[in-house]
Parts: sequence; structure tokens; C-alpha cells
Amino acid sequence: MTNRKYQTLQIGNKSYSASRPMICVPLTGETTENLVEELQTINLAQADAIEWRADHFKNLKDIQAVRQVLQILKQKAPGCLLLFTIRSAQEGGADRRLTDEETIELILEAVHSKNTDIVDIEGRMSSEHIAAVYQKTRECGVKMLISHHDFSRTPAAREMNRWGEEAERNGADIVKMAVMPNRKSDVLNLLGVLAELSEKLTICTAAMAMGPAGIASRLVGHSFGSMMIFASGKESSAPGQIPLEEARLVIDIVNKYS
Repeated sequence: MTNRKYQTLQIGNKSYSASRPMICVPLTGETTENLVEELQTINLAQADAIEWRADHFKNLKDIQAVRQVLQILKQKAPGCLLLFTIRSAQEGGADRRLTDEETIELILEAVHSKNTDIVDIEGRMSSEHIAAVYQKTRECGVKMLISHHDFSRTPAAREMNRWGEEAERNGADIVKMAVMPNRKSDVLNLLGVLAELSEKLTICTAAMAMGPAGIASRLVGHSFGSMMIFASGKESSAPGQIPLEEARLVIDIVNKYS
């Protein structure tokens, strides 16, 4: 990669940036047994992080069951960071009919568990909810990722820039944006915003265009400032994710020649 300086995310003795992006693999099992089986299919030596997409978990409203899964995942993947995510139905997640208050309660529980390294909170949440998660993550040494997803379009550059700026003001360690391109130029617009945000923000940025049209953004996004790549294990959690081993190979090739 170029010698350009990117924002760095430090977690323990590990550091990640667009120069050395984090490869994150989602788990979408509906039961504890499904999640363990799914985890066993992943080459953990190639993954930096595991994302538990808890919105797919049937017992999500059972806090004790959530605690147990967090503990099991951390024990079985000790070398990987754990990202806890409850994606709302309106942003492409499984519909568990949770209120925002119930979602925040579960996120705070994940932070408090000491088994989670990063938590995802959607940028659409109220400022009070985001502030509550921010406060808890600072107390517990957990990183906060503020996310935005649009499965129908690629918003205007001004709106995507606003997402990044608001996430920074709200104390995020990472801002993530995933959008749906309806034309090739949408992918270019996203990469342009990504490059701009990675230069002006003091926090890390992760961005991707979904679906087949957005593949290029997943393959070379880190060259434009994205510090996270979401790769598929047994199942993908979003359209366009590429398999874990291929994601690692692509990163190495791009870094070698740039």
C-alpha cells in the first residue's frame, strides 16, 4: 500500500487501518447449535473478527441466552475480535420485532459482558440511545461502530458525508456505510466519499456497495480508506460478500502492487 497515513483502530495489541484492513465474517445461525456449527466451517486463521448477527437468533429476547452465546463464541474463537450486531428489519436485518429500547438494552448487555470487542449501533437511533451506548463502551473499553444501510439506493454524496460527520460527533470509533448501487457510477460515488471521509475524519471508516454491481468496492475499498471488509463464511449476511479466503488473497494482491 501507499505510505499514506490512515486512521488506526487499536484493540488490545492489534491495530487495523485501511493499510491493514480487518476481515470480518458474519454468523447468522438461528440457534446456539447453528452458530457453533457455522463457526466450525470458518478458517479462523484467516479472519480478524467474527460478527454475530444476533438479529437472526431466535432467542434474542432472552438475555441469559445472549450472554451464553457471547461467552461461547469468545471461547471458541479466542484469536478473533467479536462484533455484536442487531440489524433492524428496516436496515436489512431479520425481523425480531424489537423496540429500539429493547435493542439498546441488548447492546448494553453485550458491552457489559466483557466478551465483546465492538458493538454496532445504527445511526438512525436517537441521540439519547447513541449516547447511552457511547458512555457504556467508554466505561468497558469496547469500541463503538455506528452504521448506516440503504438496500434500495446509493444516497447523494452530501448525505453519506453527513453520516460520517455525525458518527464522529457522536463518539464512534468506526462509521460503516453499506449502500445499494443502481448504476456503476454509484459505486464510484461511494468510493469518492470514502476517500474524502478517510482524509478528513479522525475515526475509522468502513464502506461498501452491495450486490454484484458493488463487488469492486469490496475488493479495493481499502485502497480508498475502508478499514473493514465483510467476507462470507458458510452464509453471507449481505449481497455481494466474497468468501473469506478470497478476500484475504485480494487484499494481499492489492497491497503488494499499490
